Amino acid sequence: MRKANLVEGTAESTPQGGPQISRAPEDVRGRLSNLRRGVQRGRSEGSSDQ
Repeated sequence: MRKANLVEGTAESTPQGGPQISRAPEDVRGRLSNLRRGVQRGRSEGSSDQ
């Protein structure tokens, strides 16, 4: 009964892809810094609305 609902062949036909993201340390650091700034901004704006 396992995998009874799966359609044969669909897993192989899905393209592997998506955006190619750089894993260079400088690029990762920049993305994490932007994320941190966005979280801080959201928290500060969210707390001032109350």
